[in-house]
Amino acid sequence: MIVNRMTGLPISDVQQRLLAHWHRFLRFGLVGGLGVVVNTLILSFLVGEGGWNHLAAAGVATELTILFNFVLNDSWTFRGTKAAAVWGWRAARYNAVGFGGLLLSLGVMGVLTLGFGIHYLIANLIAIAAVTAWNYALNLHFTWAGPSVAEPQMWPQHMAEATALEER
Repeated sequence: MIVNRMTGLPISDVQQRLLAHWHRFLRFGLVGGLGVVVNTLILSFLVGEGGWNHLAAAGVATELTILFNFVLNDSWTFRGTKAAAVWGWRAARYNAVGFGGLLLSLGVMGVLTLGFGIHYLIANLIAIAAVTAWNYALNLHFTWAGPSVAEPQMWPQHMAEATALEER
């Protein structure tokens, strides 16, 4: 059993798994944050300059952002993982997960803009936040599936020191 050295309390399996993935989730979040900027700029341009409907523009902006985020996540966030799929299949899987996230985010955005009258850019940010966990979890287990992704074998030394954990 792993316990916290400072408190002496046991760490649950779920907590251990979350701690083991925090570094990758942080990178995923940073890429996602940059993707939010890209998405918002594209969406704002298509609606403001192109005169597009906000939901159609959100779909195009999201697809372009999905592709942008895949390249960054594949080369940085999940670099060094032993994904079973080759690059093209990972890209297709990431896009499939992103499409599911797109459907969810368009639903949220539609409810917020059409149902509650929230400005489309604010609604878009809320919709993106709503699907972040979906995107991470599915991509972790579907896009970059492999033994080193789904089940980290060993914590890096700095994580063990930072969390002050030891086995008893």
